[in-house]
Amino acid sequence: MENAKSALKSIKNLREDLPLEEIEVVLHQEAIDIALSNGEYSNLVLDLMTRDIGFAVCYNSMKARDLKSTDLIDGIKIVDAGVGEIIKLQKDGWAYLKL
Repeated sequence: MENAKSALKSIKNLREDLPLEEIEVVLHQEAIDIALSNGEYSNLVLDLMTRDIGFAVCYNSMKARDLKSTDLIDGIKIVDAGVGEIIKLQKDGWAYLKL
């Protein structure tokens, strides 16, 4: 999680550079901490969400840590598997950027 703040800043910069592109951040494993409503990064995530950036969290990662949807920031999508979501998006023509 040491790179979380830097990654969120890069996402903000990406939005500023590409204001009309659809952007979705897929979080899995320990990165799901970014999406916690009481987490250190909740204000940064909320700011990005107001800039029309979507966030998706891996259900498998949530289940492994006994987290519920109510633990997440409102408006964050839950997907069955984070890596599966990335592959689906790539098959649909989305670009993958690992931060």
